[in-house]
Parts: sequence; structure tokens; C-alpha cells
Amino acid sequence: MSASLQVGPFALPWSLLVLLLAFLAADQLYTRWARKQGLIVAPHIWLLPLLALVAARLGFVARYADEYLAQPLSIINIRDGGWEPWAALAVVVVYIWWLWLRKQAVFQPLAGAVVLFGAVWLGGNAMVQQLSGSDKALPALQLVALDAKTHALDQLKGKPVVINLWASWCTPCVREMPALREAQQRYPQVHFLWINQQEKPEVALTAARGFGLPEAQVLLDPRNAMTEVAGSRALPTTLFYDANGQLQGMRVGELSTASLNEFMEKIAPAPH
Repeated sequence: MSASLQVGPFALPWSLLVLLLAFLAADQLYTRWARKQGLIVAPHIWLLPLLALVAARLGFVARYADEYLAQPLSIINIRDGGWEPWAALAVVVVYIWWLWLRKQAVFQPLAGAVVLFGAVWLGGNAMVQQLSGSDKALPALQLVALDAKTHALDQLKGKPVVINLWASWCTPCVREMPALREAQQRYPQVHFLWINQQEKPEVALTAARGFGLPEAQVLLDPRNAMTEVAGSRALPTTLFYDANGQLQGMRVGELSTASLNEFMEKIAPAPH
């Protein structure tokens, strides 16, 4: 199974679809249970998810405060995928506990909905991980860089590798380039590769020079071979391999400095 569901020109990560499915299942259980007991459904049906989402975002922002304080407006840019599940869980537990202390009748259906949400979310993500068709090792692909040298990707073992799939027409790709370039400077022990998807060499070269990318690290992928490896045709997609060439993380969508650093922590020690 691929890492995302392709619907026309859009690609939806399975993790997001699992989250939506978990919420819908919990919503149905809570609504039916509450109404069966003659309870008013609102405001818990929207207030608890809202508080959990805000807590998850603020928890992540607090974790990478320096990065977000440098660019305060990026705090509201949730497209970077920066969330802290433990912060959301803490808010949910406190909310349910507060209802229990106040002996609110809605406590039972809401607690049941939370348990169902957790079961669907955890089980769904485990199933996606199990069925994922993406390879866990650096692929046996040979691609030509803009400096005309050929690179065998499976020979890059020995130090961590970050592979970014991009195209010049991809607006999110353009937006995340400064974060990737900064990360390359902060993590000199990591090998960064930018693999252009299905564009002509001259187009890729012009774009790479505009972004300030080293030509030796920009590879051409005219047949979209790396999207098959990643299991995602969405751009941008970034893969993070450890020094043993094993995939440790993948981000389908735009990265910010903070969310990129979260992935970097999985494959490389924090720079001093």
C-alpha cells in the first residue's frame, strides 16, 4: 500500500485519513450514546477536539520554541505537520477527569468515544505501517546529477541521508527549500539529495541555481522512480535514512524548520 491515497491531483496521507476515520467513529458513538440518554450533545462534541488540536500544536511549538520565535507567523502554519500527541492526550485526560469530578452524565459517552478514537487511531496507523509498500532501505537506483555524475543511492551508506523529492512548479517545494538548505548547513554529517521529478535538465538546473542548491546534490528522476520507492506521488516528499541506509521517517508535504528538525533528530545527533 502506498503512503498516500491519490485522488485526482491530490494526495492524502493515510495517517490523515486514519485520523479522520477515528474522529468520525468516535463522533458517531458519542452522539448516539448521549442522545439515547437524553443528553445534550454540544458543546463537548466540538470543544474537546478543538482543545486537543490547539494543545497538540502549542506543545510542538513549545518544543521548538527557538525556531518558531524566529518566525512567529509560522506558528499558525499547520501545513508543516508539527503536532505533539502527548500534549493533546494530556488535555483529553484532564477534560474527562474534570467531567468525572463534576459528576456530569456526559462523562460515560464521552469517555467511551475517546477510547474508541484511540483504538481506531492506533490500530489504523499500525495497519498502515504494516501494509506500507515503501521500501525501508536505500533503493538500488542510479540517477544522474546536474554535474553529470551518476549516483548509486544504495551505496550512500555510512552516514545519514535526506532525500527530498521536488519540482520547480511545486509551490510547497519552493516554500520549504530555505529550511532544507539551512538544515544542510546545520547538519554537515548528513548527506542531502534533492531529486527532481520528471522535469527537463535545463528547468531543474535553473530552479536549483535559484534555490542555491549544489549541482552535485541535485539528481534527475525522469521516470519518477523515487515516488514509487516512497509510495507517494505527492510533492514534496522527504525521506530520512539513518547511517545504515534504513528509512527512519518520511514526510509527505511541506516541512518547516521545526518539523524538519524533528525528523533530523531521528537520524542524526543534535549539532552543537
